[in-house]
Amino acid sequence: MKMILLHGRTDPDQRMDDWGFTGPVLRHVQYIHSVYGNLTIGFTSRSAAKAAHCLTGWPFFDDAVLEIRQHDDLIMLTAPDSFLLRRLGTGGGFRPGWWVNDMLTFVWTKR
Repeated sequence: MKMILLHGRTDPDQRMDDWGFTGPVLRHVQYIHSVYGNLTIGFTSRSAAKAAHCLTGWPFFDDAVLEIRQHDDLIMLTAPDSFLLRRLGTGGGFRPGWWVNDMLTFVWTKR
């Protein structure tokens, strides 16, 4: 899975009329997990995590996992229509393109 980072501002005082600039694209994302405001991003390999670390500066949490220590932003989840996002441990699903805040652990499943 790819994770596309979008940034809203270059300066906290900047007035926003639209989305800001597009940031880096992180490749080979395996999962996104959030606990107590800390967001961890798991990758399919250490080399994929290292490449993402070089692009973002996020610290390593584990061998192939990076950590965003505080997040106040929304995450937009997208995938092909043939996939459904499900929250682990529940039967609940989310449609691609829905905005999700305060995420738990989610996984894409084939419809």
